[in-house]
Amino acid sequence: MTTGKKGNMSIQSFSLKFKDHKIIKLILDKETQTQLLRYLISGFTAFGTEYLLFATLYSYAGISSGISNSIAMAAGFIISFTLNRKWSFKSKENLIKQLLMFGALFGINLFISNNAIKILSGTFRISPLFSKLIIMCAIVLWNFVIYRKLIYRN
Repeated sequence: MTTGKKGNMSIQSFSLKFKDHKIIKLILDKETQTQLLRYLISGFTAFGTEYLLFATLYSYAGISSGISNSIAMAAGFIISFTLNRKWSFKSKENLIKQLLMFGALFGINLFISNNAIKILSGTFRISPLFSKLIIMCAIVLWNFVIYRKLIYRN
């Protein structure tokens, strides 16, 4: 593994290791591997922005978890749609059609996320900050399939 000065693996070396992993090679063709890697990088960018904004609004600004989550997800929506359309999936399909489908998925994800945070933090007494992480991980998993098969298909 190639590491930088501080021992961190570079994105390029991670990409090579990821693509060469036995299981990945068995289940994904080269195009899908590349899309998945780009999706993960785009997703981590949107994920980090969304979570940090949620944590800041909820913990430091004292805004309710529902409103904080809605604002944070809207920011994540903009980043995710832009990066995934232009870079991850390199889509050339109709922008308006994709934006409407992405917006519909955003609405579903927002509804699920706000209610799941409410249930996890209320009923199960899990911190809203940790609840948000749990929900975000679930959303990332089903979004890749939906993006690839419905929204950004070429």
